[in-house]
Amino acid sequence: MAQLEDADGVPDGPRFAVRNLNPRAIQHVKRIERQVKIMAKLRHPNIVKFNAFWKPGDDQTYTEPCKLFFEYCDGGNVKDYLSKQRKASKPVNLLQLVVDVAYGIQYLHSDAIKVAHCDIKPTSVVITKDGVAKLTSFYHSKEMLEEDETQANSSSCPQMEDHRWTSPEALGERVLSNREQCLASDIYGFGLVSFFILTGKEPYALADRSQSMRDAVRKEEPAKFEDSFTEEAKAALREHSHLTEDGIVELWGLLTDCWAKDRHQRPTINTVIERLNALPEVSLIRRETPSTDAQASQAPTPDTSSDTSETAA
Repeated sequence: MAQLEDADGVPDGPRFAVRNLNPRAIQHVKRIERQVKIMAKLRHPNIVKFNAFWKPGDDQTYTEPCKLFFEYCDGGNVKDYLSKQRKASKPVNLLQLVVDVAYGIQYLHSDAIKVAHCDIKPTSVVITKDGVAKLTSFYHSKEMLEEDETQANSSSCPQMEDHRWTSPEALGERVLSNREQCLASDIYGFGLVSFFILTGKEPYALADRSQSMRDAVRKEEPAKFEDSFTEEAKAALREHSHLTEDGIVELWGLLTDCWAKDRHQRPTINTVIERLNALPEVSLIRRETPSTDAQASQAPTPDTSSDTSETAA
C-alpha cells in the first residue's frame, strides 16, 4: 500500500494507506465491491480500519484504478517492522504481537462477523506506531453463511508466488469451498506467521532444495524446535515476553497443532487464545473492542459511485 502523505493539504493532517486496484473488467469491479462490503463492517483494534472506496466512472474500460483507503500503520508490515527493530536494537514483546493477530482472527471468525481471511502471511499483518499488530489484505476473504457454505469474495484461493504460507488443502485448489476449510486455513496461516514473529525465520527453510515448495508444504514439517528456538531467540522471549522455558515449549506445541497437515486436527481460534492465555507467568493484553452499537455507528458506507469518497481521519 502507498501512503497518502497529507490529507487536505495539512502537513500534519491525517494519513492514509492507499491501495490501487486495476480492475480491467466489470467482474473485477464486482469483486472489489464485495471486498469493500466485507471490510466496511469490520471494527476491531486488531483489524486495519477501512475508511473509503473510490472507483472511476461507469465507463467499463476502467483506465483508472479503483482506490481503497485505510488507516495508516506507521510500522509497516510485520516483516519490515521486526527487521527495523532488530537493526535499531529495540526490544519487542513478540508474544503480544502473536496475541494481537489471534484476537484479530477470533473477531473475524466470531458468530457476529463470520469472515475467513484466507490469506494470512507476514505481509497481511501491519504494525501501528504504538506497536499493535493488525490484520489487513482482505482481497481473498470469504463470508461464512450456513454451516457448510461460504460467500466468496474471490473465486479462487490465493495463488502466492511463495507457497510456503499456503495451507496444504489450498494448494492447487480453485476455491476453499466450505466453512470449516476456510477457518482451518486461517489457523494454519496463524501458526506460520506466529512462528515467523517469534523466531524471525521463515517456515520450510530447511526443506530439501531438490523438491518444490508445494511438495515441502504437503510432506514436510515447517520447522524443527532445535533449529528455530535458538538460545538467542529464547533469551529474547524470556526478557521481553516473560516466557519461561516451559512456556516456550508449550508455545511450540501450540504452533505445531496449528500447522497440522490434517486440518481436522487444528484447534479453533478460541482454543488457540485459551492456550496463549494459559502460558505460565505471562500477562497478555486484549485490546478493547468497540461495542456493537459503536461498530454500527462508525462503519463506513461504501461509495460505489463515480465521485471520490470523503476520507475520515
